[in-house]
Amino acid sequence: KMAGLMDEVEKLLIPMRGRMLHLEDGQQEFMLTIEGGPAPFTVRSGEPLLNALERKGSGTDALCRSGECGVCRTRLVKGEVFMPPSVSLRRSDAIFGYIHPCAAYPTSDLVIRL
Repeated sequence: KMAGLMDEVEKLLIPMRGRMLHLEDGQQEFMLTIEGGPAPFTVRSGEPLLNALERKGSGTDALCRSGECGVCRTRLVKGEVFMPPSVSLRRSDAIFGYIHPCAAYPTSDLVIRL
């Protein structure tokens, strides 16, 4: 059953990866809303979410800054992000909608839960 579930998750991830190809200059802007946080603010497609969060003083703990350790794990409530295939996302995180903002790039307006 788990293999079939992961196949379904992978089908969702592939279109997100493809969307990044259309964000050529990395400067496309999207709105980021943090549940229970400050007012929504602008983030850029070519910048990891963690950088934007830190700039606004809303950062989360982070160690590796490359998507490997999982310390910055954050719930993606709404929207889509691109994460390189090298990001070590646990199967349960993918299933339940968690991302690593240190290696997640917005491809749409987002709502997250820190």
